[in-house]
Amino acid sequence: MRLLQLQLSGYRSVRDEITIHIDRNVTVLLGANDHGKTNVLESLLHLNHEATFQPDDLNWDREGQEAAFPRAEFVISLNTDERKTLFELWTEEHLASVAQEEPSQGKSLKQARPVFSSVPDLIVGVRQGVSRALEWQPTKEQLLDKTLPKFMTDHLPRVELINPVERLVDSIEESQATTDQNEFMQGIFYTAGIPPQTSGRLFVQNDRTDMELTRASERLSEALHREWGQGRDARLRFRLAHSEGKIQLQIHDPAVESTFVRPSRRSSGFTQFFNLSMVLHARKMKHSAESFIWLFDEPGLYLHPTGQHDLLQTLESLSRTAQSVYTTHSLFMINRNFPSRHQLLRKGNGGTESDTKPFASRWRAAIESLGLALPGSILFAPHVLITEGDSDSIYLNAMLQFLVENQFIDIDLNGFAAISSGDSPQARALIELLTIGSGKTHIGLLFDGDEGGKERERQLKPTIENAGVSVKRLSNNTAIEDHLPLLGDLFPQAVATYNHKLGRDKGLEGSTLESIIPAIRQSFSGEFPDPAQTVNVAQWASEVGHSVNNSLPRNPSKSGIAREYSGLLGDRRVGSKPTKEQIQRALQLAREIKKTISIPSQISNMESAGVITGE
Repeated sequence: MRLLQLQLSGYRSVRDEITIHIDRNVTVLLGANDHGKTNVLESLLHLNHEATFQPDDLNWDREGQEAAFPRAEFVISLNTDERKTLFELWTEEHLASVAQEEPSQGKSLKQARPVFSSVPDLIVGVRQGVSRALEWQPTKEQLLDKTLPKFMTDHLPRVELINPVERLVDSIEESQATTDQNEFMQGIFYTAGIPPQTSGRLFVQNDRTDMELTRASERLSEALHREWGQGRDARLRFRLAHSEGKIQLQIHDPAVESTFVRPSRRSSGFTQFFNLSMVLHARKMKHSAESFIWLFDEPGLYLHPTGQHDLLQTLESLSRTAQSVYTTHSLFMINRNFPSRHQLLRKGNGGTESDTKPFASRWRAAIESLGLALPGSILFAPHVLITEGDSDSIYLNAMLQFLVENQFIDIDLNGFAAISSGDSPQARALIELLTIGSGKTHIGLLFDGDEGGKERERQLKPTIENAGVSVKRLSNNTAIEDHLPLLGDLFPQAVATYNHKLGRDKGLEGSTLESIIPAIRQSFSGEFPDPAQTVNVAQWASEVGHSVNNSLPRNPSKSGIAREYSGLLGDRRVGSKPTKEQIQRALQLAREIKKTISIPSQISNMESAGVITGE
């Protein structure tokens, strides 16, 4: 069962209706402080049966409308197994009703016997008004009206909010064992087979409790090795021990000979994953539910940029078994591998509003809303590719994000930056800036395969050799445009759309989009019969608009076309899978870029962060 969408209105900072699309894995709510991120996040808690709206939840401008607002509509999808379970329950209740009917009435019920095809795959739940219960909207099959509420009561995911912690607390005293502030150690106790509610006697140290903690430690280590990614390195052994009236968690790490290791002093990747895993386990033990939706409010609040990058890997790992939604106002918590998961929240005339495409125009809307500068983020990137023109970096980011999100290649784009350098002197200065005192930065240059690219490489050769940076040359006579995915499908449309905008801005006659697209597509297919083997597409794009309508200028902005293409490619993320031929050159280039500047895969980054191995 997955939550797909939330429609919210009249709730706290949200006056008018907004729609939040919930990703099947991770949803990211971006925005500056005091723009309603936490309000939207906490509204999801009202999917829990007992969580009715309270008077304080009503938007100030909706005063006196408590019967209609707040209003939340949840769209939930059912998989095949869940539909089968609902069908069985529906059939069971139908047969029970038939048995209780008078003979004269039984015929109508028998004729209305449930059929599996009538079981919906989408369910809508509505909570409307202060103190009102969650209701399930009637379906087209009226007999489901009674069955559906019972089914959803038993199978609805449990929504849990996890607030940020400044540091991991790895020891507690008896009075703290059951408090909400110590859920990490509660999770440790549950994993070790110790119910926190009955753990009081273990805090008194004697021979018997020492033995019980020793056995609990063995269970803890075995469970972590078996079930939890961090514990798979069998060299680590976990130990619960008495310490001045408290029970303390320690780690025996063979790499440290002189002392046990405190979990709170491990790397940020380890502690974040360890803390979240144990807190989530504690919540699962305290709330019976078939599945969970985890909410995280500013989870990277107390972490530096490197730690936030580690946390991204942690959240990605957790999403494999449950949906997650988190808020952030940090640029470093944007997961560039999956742009379409992000939504930008900001206050407008109608209260909090949602922008579902903050990644358009190279994340400009998100960056401006967060009050950050993009060039500063480049300096944190450990894998930088320097390109020739501005359009190259736009194309590369869009191409790599498309390939990653559609699972054609496994690379982690959160540490990657593509930046244009203009002319050779600017490239020289940029290389020096990125290499000074930066031994961990992997830098590469991307050169076109035409004469201009070859000449640029010759001019930069002394700097390249002196700095020891890597080089990637595109195939002969090609530029980045020749290597784009879905080139024959999307690129002519991007060129047509941008030329149409130029014509519209100039008030030209006969330059409607409907008249331009077919002509430009025809020109492309005539010039490039095989889109997988194009040469000089960029040159064609600079002339084709003028050839279709001679009122249009030659040499339109390459960056303008690049932005149009990037938007079209982003929209195709949720579409059908492309053919091998449509992505072959792009995939080959992506693999070569990965090798050139040593971009890690997402899995290897999770290992280095301690998310998998515990290192």
